[in-house]
Amino acid sequence: MEEKEIKVIHPTDVEPVIGEVGWKVIPSVSRLYANSDRIWLAWVYFDPKGSHDWHTHKEHDEAFFVVSGEIDFYYKQNGQIVKETLKDGDAAFVPMGLEHKWQNGGKPLKGIVAKSPAPPGAGV
Repeated sequence: MEEKEIKVIHPTDVEPVIGEVGWKVIPSVSRLYANSDRIWLAWVYFDPKGSHDWHTHKEHDEAFFVVSGEIDFYYKQNGQIVKETLKDGDAAFVPMGLEHKWQNGGKPLKGIVAKSPAPPGAGV
């Protein structure tokens, strides 16, 4: 069994992942930065009107926590589109396979996103 090391990761030590429509992710705990394959953890920022299109995670669950700001979380359930607005302190759990998207309604958002197990992309 490979011995794991304690890692301290500072945001300035990592390469941000910039999204196409007003968002960025700064990975912290990942395969690349912490030699972790069980969990992936990152800061996430959405500019006003920033969004992330419909997508599904086929190999991991996702948790999203709002540190500050506001974001609309859309997901598909029983053939319907459901919208939830998340604000300071709110969290969402996105189970593997759930089709969803994120859209910022106007306030800058700072959040934390976690995926388990760690995905193969985005700052691995």
